[in-house]
Amino acid sequence: MIEALVSFSNSRGGSVLIGVSNNKNIVGVSINDETIQKWINEIKQNTSPAILPIVNVFEVEGKKIVKLHTDKWKNSILLLSAKQRV
Repeated sequence: MIEALVSFSNSRGGSVLIGVSNNKNIVGVSINDETIQKWINEIKQNTSPAILPIVNVFEVEGKKIVKLHTDKWKNSILLLSAKQRV
């Protein structure tokens, strides 16, 4: 998920859909506000400058889907390794 957001930030921008399989089946995801905040914190801590994605949660076929979106950034975004995190 983080790698995809970094790639999108460094190109044209884009979205990651959580709860949709690679072959576009709606599988849904079990989430709450704490889960979403954990994901956001993980993304911020592992990117430099920190990516703060736009998060939307919606229902399709009675299943929750999460969309994480980032726009294209003017400066390059880096994915930090464990050694680089402060």
